[in-house]
Amino acid sequence: MNPLRHLAVAVICLALAGCFTAKRDLVGSDAVADHAVITFIGEEDDAEPVTFTRDGNGYITRGDDQEIWLHLKPVEGDFYVAQLSGPDDEGGTEYLYGYMRLDVPAGLAEVWLMVGSDADVRPGLSDCEDVICIDDLAAYVAYGQEKVAAGEESDTTFKVTVE
Repeated sequence: MNPLRHLAVAVICLALAGCFTAKRDLVGSDAVADHAVITFIGEEDDAEPVTFTRDGNGYITRGDDQEIWLHLKPVEGDFYVAQLSGPDDEGGTEYLYGYMRLDVPAGLAEVWLMVGSDADVRPGLSDCEDVICIDDLAAYVAYGQEKVAAGEESDTTFKVTVE
């Protein structure tokens, strides 16, 4: 498992087989960073907090001698496309995604569409071996909105604090 996935597991507390990914940055230029610091704590009793600090229009955390970026693209209200990016095993950059509701007053971040399966393949989302590739960000957002509107449970929920 590459270093980004190690940190991502700490952040999202899920095995990432079948994660939603893309071959390029889909969010960075449209990202916002409204808070100086965001700290996520997973649902597990032994979950370690992971803190991201604002840097430009994104957030950064450092671990295992590398930098991991979090970019949040606003969708509507308190919903965002969350993009984690960092080095992959081949010297490039890996991108992982989640459709996130950031409820700052409640101190929660709910995330849908982090982990997918063959059932999630549809126009704009393709099967790329053991992951689901986002070919069209608008299709990914529409799918996230559909899941939320249908009342589907999020893939995970974090406790979150912001400064």
